[in-house]
Amino acid sequence: MRHPSLRPLILGGLLWAVSTGAALAVIRTVDDEPGADFTSVQAAITASSNGDVVMVSCGTYFENIVMKDGVDVLGAGAGCTTLDGTSSGTVVTFNAVGAELSGFTIQNGLSSRGGGILVSGSSQPTISRNIIRNNRAVLNMAGYFGYGGGIHVYKAAPIISNCLLVGNHAEGTGGGLDMYSSDPVVVNNTIVGNETIHPGAPLGYGGGVYLLGSEPTMTSNIIHDNLSEGGGGGVDVVDSVYTMTYNDLYQNTPVNWACSDSGGPCPNPGFPPPPGNVSVDPLFRGTGSNALRYCPRSNSPAKDAGPVTPPSDPLDFFGRPRVQDGDFDGTAIVDLGYCETDEVSTLLVHGSGLITWDPSVNGSAMYNLYRGDLNVLLASCAIDCVYTQNLGVVTEARRFCDVVSPSFMDTDVPLLAGEGYFYLVTGEDVLEGGLGWMGSVPRDNDNPCP
Repeated sequence: MRHPSLRPLILGGLLWAVSTGAALAVIRTVDDEPGADFTSVQAAITASSNGDVVMVSCGTYFENIVMKDGVDVLGAGAGCTTLDGTSSGTVVTFNAVGAELSGFTIQNGLSSRGGGILVSGSSQPTISRNIIRNNRAVLNMAGYFGYGGGIHVYKAAPIISNCLLVGNHAEGTGGGLDMYSSDPVVVNNTIVGNETIHPGAPLGYGGGVYLLGSEPTMTSNIIHDNLSEGGGGGVDVVDSVYTMTYNDLYQNTPVNWACSDSGGPCPNPGFPPPPGNVSVDPLFRGTGSNALRYCPRSNSPAKDAGPVTPPSDPLDFFGRPRVQDGDFDGTAIVDLGYCETDEVSTLLVHGSGLITWDPSVNGSAMYNLYRGDLNVLLASCAIDCVYTQNLGVVTEARRFCDVVSPSFMDTDVPLLAGEGYFYLVTGEDVLEGGLGWMGSVPRDNDNPCP
């Protein structure tokens, strides 16, 4: 079946073809159900030419694909479109120029270089809004390599943005991301829970990221809870000239950061040099198994902690616009990691009418709390998801404005036995923040606090 999120991606592909003066892009659809052009992603890529777009519907595709020059491959979203390598090689190989891979979960790859994704040669792709998980880079029969459990970049210059690299494993270097003789741009990614462990001697380096002879630009990433046997558990740098700003390296083992530069001793041993780099708990939401688990809570120091200059990619992992005012202080600055929101988190209703939520990292923030009828809310979301709880129409709807604490006591009792209220809460700055999202669609508010 077609996924609603395909529409803006199709439009983006068409606009790209027109803006470059190329012929109108051919869009080839892939689905494991009848009606699409292809049932195989690789077959659609092979049939495509420079400037074409391959659109892949929801489903799990057991394939190991090779990208092609100028052919974008776009999934319906990492939450529903999966490329599974079945432990039979690298899942996605780039020897291509100008191709984009977006909207997939990339999993179960097994190779000596790049278990999930291999970017090799003069390749200059864009890798965005993907989950790269549970891939392995292992030593070959001669005992070499094991580079890049999630992604291995070799003599290439990709843009890697708004991705989640989680649970990948390497036996040599770079459990999450490995870069050799390359100059990639790595921006607004979350790299968490990856490891580099050699099966024999303790020779694994760079649990999260490993750099060798490279010149990367790394900005606004969260690198957390990664493990290596030696060097930097978060980032390990060897003979590289790097630009690393506004990253959060936290609780990586054995250390967050290590380097061995041929030009001299490692600056700031244990931590990258400034500006903007920090080592603080990113306070992930941490519940459930979906991608939201690794998004920062509203009291996370990752909120509004990036550079003032907005990133070149205007959308986060979920397709939500960057930049938003995540700390409710009236100034929008990009968040660290792959998620960008201006909503509060962990809204809970306790006994005796107590409602609580996570505070903002900004201690001066205030909040607006809305109460209403659940059935009315669900009906309003049938098309475009608008909060329509008019106090003059919905009997028990209420607005509690300018709340100064992340908690509120509502002592009202529903008029009808067995019924209850729902609550929505938003941060307040110069303008009211978000009332949450339905997928990638923001919930608008037709009846906001004055």
